[in-house]
Amino acid sequence: MVVVVKKKSEITEKDCIGLKDRPDIRERWLEWVILDDRIPFDSFETEEEAKKVAALLEKARRVVEHVEHSAEQCADTEMQLLTEEERQFLKEYTGGTIKIEIEI
Repeated sequence: MVVVVKKKSEITEKDCIGLKDRPDIRERWLEWVILDDRIPFDSFETEEEAKKVAALLEKARRVVEHVEHSAEQCADTEMQLLTEEERQFLKEYTGGTIKIEIEI
C-alpha cells in the first residue's frame, strides 16, 4: 500500500478512488489530504500535520505487518510439532483460522 500526501486542489480522479463518482467529497477535505492506497484517510490544514500523520500511519502499518508475519512463523513452527490427527482436529476446532487479538 502506498501513502501519499497531496494538496486537495491537486488530487485527480486517478489519484483517488471514488472521486469521479463523488466529486462533492473534495469539499469536506481540509487543505492537505492523506491518500492511503488511493483512498482518503484524513485531511489537515497544514502539509506538516499531514506528513506527520502519514509517517505515523506507515510506521503503524509496518509494525502490524511485522507482528502478523511473526505470528504466522510461530504458527507454522507449532503446526509442525502436531501429528496429522492433531492438525485436523485443530483445523476443525478453529474453522481453519486462528485470530489473534493483541492489546496495545
